[in-house]
Amino acid sequence: MKLNKDNFIKTVDGDFTIYKYNCNDTGFFLELVGNNENRNINVFKGSLDDRQELKTTKDTLEAWNYFETLLV
Repeated sequence: MKLNKDNFIKTVDGDFTIYKYNCNDTGFFLELVGNNENRNINVFKGSLDDRQELKTTKDTLEAWNYFETLLV
């Protein structure tokens, strides 16, 4: 799946890095919490206040694969 780079918004706040991708009026999120081996990656759609289909992992590849699954 090819994603449009212009649809990504990156926000950094301390130990949080949030990538939001807008598609068909829906927000899709990759949220990185922490650093290095202590980092968790939350993947979900909806909004930061309404996290739908949330998955948490430490594996980057698993997170990206789930992110793409949500977009389908």
